[in-house]
Amino acid sequence: ENSGKPNWFIRENGCKTYQIIISLAGRVIFKIHGETLILKPNEMLVIPPNFRNEYAYDHSDAIFVHFSGYYAEKLLSDYNIKTNKKYKTTNARQLTIYAEKIINELLLKKIGFMNNCEAYLLNIFTALKRGIESLENKEKTSNLQIVVEDMNMNYSSKKSIDEYAKLLNISTSRFRHLFAEVYGISPHKMLLNIRIQNAKHFLLETDLSISDIAKQVGYDDALYFSQIFKKHTGFSPKLYRSNN
Repeated sequence: ENSGKPNWFIRENGCKTYQIIISLAGRVIFKIHGETLILKPNEMLVIPPNFRNEYAYDHSDAIFVHFSGYYAEKLLSDYNIKTNKKYKTTNARQLTIYAEKIINELLLKKIGFMNNCEAYLLNIFTALKRGIESLENKEKTSNLQIVVEDMNMNYSSKKSIDEYAKLLNISTSRFRHLFAEVYGISPHKMLLNIRIQNAKHFLLETDLSISDIAKQVGYDDALYFSQIFKKHTGFSPKLYRSNN
């Protein structure tokens, strides 16, 4: 833990091990490849071995976990964690428990202590990755509301599901999965429901022709619109208007 004006530490040749740095409070400031990277609370990164870096503490509290070995690279690959990249995670203070257990094992050196250290390191990676994924999913899920708002405002546009996925910077398959998980229906079905609801409004509240209404809700082909409308409501647009 450090307070006051940041003091820079320079590791010209880095460390011989991988380093996991987890910020608990304040800031840990790094200079990597000439760029400044700031770790705030509940943020972490991994620095590879023999990698030059500079760092400073700014009213900070942080955990440094060193690890190495034959399976080190595979461990990072299995958890899909890249080096020199900042990640947000959940409450990082929970990870101090595993770090303290590793320290205790290394101090006591009882039989099997290295096996326990490996197990606690896996616990750290698992907790980190789950925290990362939880926050990423929460952020992406909240961003789905942006998509729904866009659908409600621009239901007549020709924007595809692929374009909505790109808007959230995720794959189309992931977008479909998240959308269905949150709203219980596919994004295509949501857009269809919005278009049908607006079509009903135009049919009952305006004198627009069926062809004009079709265009208003995003269909250039009035016949195709009529087929979709009937499949969704059980009535043709003309019959729906007359019955209501």
